[in-house]
Amino acid sequence: MNDDAKTSWANGAPFPGGSWAMYVVYAGGELATDLIRDQNYDVGDVYIMVDGGYLVVKIVLDEGYSISYYHIHVATSLSGISQNNAGNPQIGLFEY
Repeated sequence: MNDDAKTSWANGAPFPGGSWAMYVVYAGGELATDLIRDQNYDVGDVYIMVDGGYLVVKIVLDEGYSISYYHIHVATSLSGISQNNAGNPQIGLFEY
């Protein structure tokens, strides 16, 4: 078991606070992007789509990686995501 836990983000746009945290804008269809671990490592893929009226987020990890916790937030604008005063996301307050 590897206890080298690191934060990962779907590869997208940076939050305004200057951390390496990222968000993805979904505009319809099937969106695919990389899952980035520890700022520099592509460890899988993130797929976002609508299926039967449900927003579906599918994460497919590369071999040798696992996820301990998922934290996902869905909002209609960036201001709908909990952020601290610096503009970085408040990870523990993600909705899903």
